[in-house]
Amino acid sequence: MRLAAVIPLILAFLIFSGALGLRTPQECESDPQITRNSEKMNCYYASALTAAYLCAPGQMCNAATTLCEEIWVRFGAPIDPDTGSDIRKKAELVANTCYYEVAKITRNPETCQYVTQRDDFSTQLFGDTVTRDTCYDEAERLSQLSPENYYRLNQNNICSIVFVLPLIALLGAVSIQSRRP
Repeated sequence: MRLAAVIPLILAFLIFSGALGLRTPQECESDPQITRNSEKMNCYYASALTAAYLCAPGQMCNAATTLCEEIWVRFGAPIDPDTGSDIRKKAELVANTCYYEVAKITRNPETCQYVTQRDDFSTQLFGDTVTRDTCYDEAERLSQLSPENYYRLNQNNICSIVFVLPLIALLGAVSIQSRRP
């Protein structure tokens, strides 16, 4: 009986103490422990993911994509590209990763269009293209796994995973058992 009263208190403590990692941009600006730009970028990234979880699945989440763009606008764009600053490079990478994660969380492939290369780092690596293609693939796959598609005919639906796969395993085990002398 006492355990039933304690569990809601523990959950409330976790939610209100920020232990779940949910952030807002206002918290990023007002937190005295966040002093460096790289820490603020990570905080904005976490706040974009929080906004993405609050959006409807399958829809474009403007709040989250705006926060992802804010990472580049506030921390990367003002720095001269000729200085060779790592903060500019990190801002681009964090912003692209942010778009990628928001697309996966919202299961919306349209968000992937924002993944872009802003600077040429004089390498032969095409990270933005690979990230964008992977983003489209994963967001599209996740959109197919959405609850409204669970019972449609497709190879990835939940019925195949939960019912058909164990049935095949059970039939295989029975057939092996019946062959033994």
